[in-house]
Amino acid sequence: MKINVLNRILAFGVRFLLGLRYRIEVKGLKAVRTKGRRGIVFLPNHPALIDPIILLALLYGKFRPRAWAVEHQIDRPVIGRLAGRLGVLPFPAVGRDPDRARRTVEKHIQTTVSELKKGENFLLYPSGHAYRNGKENLRGNSAAYTVLQKSPGARAVLVRITGLWGSSFSWAHGHAPRIGHRVKKSVKNILLNFFFFGPRRNITIEFVEDEDLPVNADREEFNSFLENFYNVTRHPPIYVPYTLWERGGRRELPEPDIGQREKKQKSKVPPDTEQRVKAHLREISGVKDIESGQYLGKDLGIDSIGRAELLAWVALEWGRTGGDAETVQTVGDLMLVASGRAPAGEPAEIRVPGAKWWKWHERYGHRLAAPKGDSCGTSQQSAATPKPYAEPASICFSAAGTINQAFVDAAKKASGAPIVADQVSGVLKYRRMLTAIFALKTPIENLPGKRVGIMLPATAGAGVVYMATLFAGKTPVMLNWTLGARGLKHCLKVAEVEKILTAKALTDRLKHHYDIDVSTLSEYFIFLSELRKKIGKSDKIVAMLRAIFNPQKLTSSLPDPGSEAVILFTSGSESFPKAVPLTHKNILNNIQDITQVMTIRPDDCLLGMLPPFHSFGLTVTLILPLCTGVRTVYYPDPTDGGTLGQIIDTYGVNLLVGTPTFLEGILKAPAPASLSSLRLAVSGAEECPESTYDTISERCPDAVILEGYGITECSPVVSVNDEKAPRRQTIGKLLPSFEHAIVDVGTW
Repeated sequence: MKINVLNRILAFGVRFLLGLRYRIEVKGLKAVRTKGRRGIVFLPNHPALIDPIILLALLYGKFRPRAWAVEHQIDRPVIGRLAGRLGVLPFPAVGRDPDRARRTVEKHIQTTVSELKKGENFLLYPSGHAYRNGKENLRGNSAAYTVLQKSPGARAVLVRITGLWGSSFSWAHGHAPRIGHRVKKSVKNILLNFFFFGPRRNITIEFVEDEDLPVNADREEFNSFLENFYNVTRHPPIYVPYTLWERGGRRELPEPDIGQREKKQKSKVPPDTEQRVKAHLREISGVKDIESGQYLGKDLGIDSIGRAELLAWVALEWGRTGGDAETVQTVGDLMLVASGRAPAGEPAEIRVPGAKWWKWHERYGHRLAAPKGDSCGTSQQSAATPKPYAEPASICFSAAGTINQAFVDAAKKASGAPIVADQVSGVLKYRRMLTAIFALKTPIENLPGKRVGIMLPATAGAGVVYMATLFAGKTPVMLNWTLGARGLKHCLKVAEVEKILTAKALTDRLKHHYDIDVSTLSEYFIFLSELRKKIGKSDKIVAMLRAIFNPQKLTSSLPDPGSEAVILFTSGSESFPKAVPLTHKNILNNIQDITQVMTIRPDDCLLGMLPPFHSFGLTVTLILPLCTGVRTVYYPDPTDGGTLGQIIDTYGVNLLVGTPTFLEGILKAPAPASLSSLRLAVSGAEECPESTYDTISERCPDAVILEGYGITECSPVVSVNDEKAPRRQTIGKLLPSFEHAIVDVGTW
């Protein structure tokens, strides 16, 4: 074990900071150290997301263990760097990416076994997840058991942590811990407590090297032993005040109602479905008598990876999806998924926007609400007489002419305004987007060819890359990865694309989660993570200064309004996909029409879930917000209705744009959101069924659903219903800019 002085200093600093909030009592560690400090596997329970940091800070000086950690929990600016320094082994959550999780866990098991033989130490959580109800539940997991089975000389030290259940870093409050939000609040609380005088939470950490641990028994007996050790006594959730000014003192909280089974529905699982599920479970588990109440883990011996495979089998056999390896725990749960009634999942961790997300319009709303440029028609007001704040923002782009200029105009008017957000980047202001565009502009200019492929999901980063490509003088070519490698190669050839800007996380997910292998296109790929590494610190500083003091520099060289602003592709349903070039004028006219026939207010918030290769998604949820100042929050998976619903509630989304299928997914999610902020839902791309209208009317009585019609070649909205007098299952009137004629189909 190599000594790293900086790491030891960091560990000391973390222990000091933790001491401002936690009073930690340690038992049994001296006895463990007396027996030696090499080849140890520490096996702790997991009451809260803060306990790995506490343990690593405590153990680093004498043991320097390497830890396993879930990727999305350490994928944070500061935590990620510390994890890298400490040699943390990250793995994807099984529920999010089961195939890659399997391979990664198997790789980490081999690494752990190999390093244990060399005397290294490891911190490994047997459950793989934090508490949900105040007790440790291993759910049939097998990583810890497998490591010890393959490492006969390793020492196993059990670690029992008590006192953290009820912490803001736990699930005891009924939702996923909001780490970033909690850390910021902690810094504020330290100041309010004058550093050293804050209330402290009492924590006990016991280290036990139990010779009776059944390492050589079967997995179920091993896991049962661990659960009995961790859950020897009940520890209710305890609330401890955060500042010395807070009243009420320490108090016990009610246990949260998380991940509870749905109430039994009146309709039963179809007999054929029940028999097929039971037969399959008998085959893979070897258990003859299968009952709906049995647990897949402890009763049938099917671990989390195996449960993910069962869900994949259900999807293949019935075409049904839902739930995940964490929520589908019993045979009955699996039957519900197979019959199309998946059990409700646990609430996802949603990043909470700061106060500026809600109050920005007080400073910037009136600037973006006023029309731009000259009058675009009799319904427009002049720029000299801006509309009142409460009125819709009817936009005129005649003066801007190009998307480039329209974006810079909006950014200059409200550079400090938050404009886009997602669950990775957080909230981005116009100024930060300008900085990123300045930084990326030169590297993209240096790419070969006049056109650059962009293959990214619905994220804030997709908007940055699209705009940076335009300002680099290149034509963005939005690539639809669902076409597969063969279809993409055709698109690249037709559009004469030599390089594709994409993300490694996307290509990996396509292969392992959606079975779309694009590795044959690797010669085209330029991963954004690699591109960013080539941007030096001085370049970043210059980009930031230009964004603050001279954003207009981006418009020193502008394209012609009639030039290509993007190349999209049709779905390829007839043959190969057809390339569709759209000009700046095409798209801006379409946006201008939309703002004339639909109410878009300066305090609105739009949900962006459609991929940017979709013409509807590109125009309405990417270019329209950036050029008009409508706040937009992105989420890349339009099929994840439960999380989308939470995002709507968390960010106060007013405008919802999508296909009827995606809208239904949000409205009928197993754990429905309130959706109280919605006022407009726009449906397109396919016929909206009567049931969707009924559901929106029932769930959101104050919301209006507008159905429209669009064609990629028309950039894309052609017609939309009248917001003031909508008619069900009609596509409304043509937008103002379209020329049209009525013809007799019989004589055409």
